[in-house]
Order: sequence, then structure tokens, then C-alpha cells
Amino acid sequence: MFRLDVVDPVLPAWYDVTFSVLPVLVGVLWISALISIARRAPRLRGLEAIGWFLFVTIAPVVGPLVWFLVGRRLTAPSDATREVQGVAP
Repeated sequence: MFRLDVVDPVLPAWYDVTFSVLPVLVGVLWISALISIARRAPRLRGLEAIGWFLFVTIAPVVGPLVWFLVGRRLTAPSDATREVQGVAP
């Protein structure tokens, strides 16, 4: 029978915590990247939105990081768009 009060002598307890929290953080990063891409999809050209969705889906750790570091900057609204919307640069 499985006992919960026995401490694992091979792996420390922080391993359990790390490997329980890490997938949750990756999931949050992945979902937030997909939402960000969906919100910026009207500003993307042609198949860029589909390409970003595929890249983030296929590479669930690297894809969101690349999107947040590079992709969002490429789709930033221009100064003309900000002036029309009344947003200061």
C-alpha cells in the first residue's frame, strides 16, 4: 500500500514542488501567448497569425518566449495608428 508519510530518500521535496509548478507556469505562458497572438491577429499580414499559432503550439516553451521577445515588437502599432486612436507615443 502507498504511504504518504514516507519521505523519498532519493529525491528531495523541492523536486516535487518544482516539477509540479513548472508545467503550470509553462501552461500559463502558452495560453497567454495564444491570447496575445489572437488579439494582434488583425494587425498581422497574411499567414503570419497562423504561423505564430503553429510555432507557439509546436514549441510550447520556446514559441511563447520568442513571441513575447520578438513577435510582439514586429506587430506593434505604428505612430499613425496611435494618433488615430488618440494614444500618446
